[in-house]
Amino acid sequence: MYELPFSPNDVHWPRDEGGHYESYWIKGNAPDRKLGIWFKYNLLAAKGSDAPPLGESWAAILDGDTGEHVVAKRVVPPGEVDLAPAGGIVRLGDALLTEDRAEGNIPSHGPLADAEWSVSLACDEPVLLDFAHRWMYTSFFPKKKNLIPKPRFTMQGTARVGDREVSLDGWTGLQGHNWGRAHAFEMAYTNCNQFNERDDARLDGYCARVYVGPLLIPRSTGCVLRLGQTTYPFNRIRRSFGKGQIQFPRWSFQLEGDDGYRLGGSVEAPRGEFVGLAYADPDGGLSDCLNTKFAVGDLLLERKVVGRWEEIQRLTSDKFELEFLFRDLDHGVPVVGGNPFDAGF
Repeated sequence: MYELPFSPNDVHWPRDEGGHYESYWIKGNAPDRKLGIWFKYNLLAAKGSDAPPLGESWAAILDGDTGEHVVAKRVVPPGEVDLAPAGGIVRLGDALLTEDRAEGNIPSHGPLADAEWSVSLACDEPVLLDFAHRWMYTSFFPKKKNLIPKPRFTMQGTARVGDREVSLDGWTGLQGHNWGRAHAFEMAYTNCNQFNERDDARLDGYCARVYVGPLLIPRSTGCVLRLGQTTYPFNRIRRSFGKGQIQFPRWSFQLEGDDGYRLGGSVEAPRGEFVGLAYADPDGGLSDCLNTKFAVGDLLLERKVVGRWEEIQRLTSDKFELEFLFRDLDHGVPVVGGNPFDAGF
């Protein structure tokens, strides 16, 4: 592997007119039931302007048993966005993210609930990197950058969204970070840090279609699997095209990596376990982001030995995070949030 030329949680707003989005997110799973939390700290700079970005703070509690999900959101004006708060990563109004803590307060707005949260993020695991080469995090390609600064930690704290309040003590968490000029045209994304077979397994993976100029290129798929101290990358560009199938609410893939390794997998969840959020692009367009914390997944790591594939590790879990991003698809999941540019800042 390689070292990044920046800290994993550094802000990447380029301060030009090309447009920019950036998202820091925290997910957590209860240890004994289908209950999850999702906090998001988003930056959004409009294409065609060099004005500072506005912010979006989100909080959601997802109940996979009842299908009742409650969501809070605040659009934060640029004057209340601090990209270098003392001791922190970003501050969006009353929502603060630091390396050790996430906290926030969101007033109710229209049909959306109010929220408040405070949770520890202490993690001693190394960052999980999605891309095969260091230059892919600093060049124009790929258009979307993603990494996992904190692949797994034990939460301490509380969260309330609307009338639903939960203690987060003992929950298993993850903190991610992504950014780019524009969202993908179509995407599936997954991560998991709780597997039935072994406690030291971590996975992060994606499948996306993006525009390169006027051309919509085929789906590109990549995954990184960590087992203990060993990382298995399945993210070589030349091996990435045509290796993933998106059939909402299911994503499946089969990838070949270095040294004769192969990783196959599938992840899916019922439609009722997804919460839908409206995602804005820097050009003002909207996509539907559909997310669950309770997807069921099955992975198989194999290695080719003397001309035949031998099983190295099978991994299963019902705590995959699974996310889809679509435009103009009748997927049947209610979407909330609206367009932040309509706030008129």
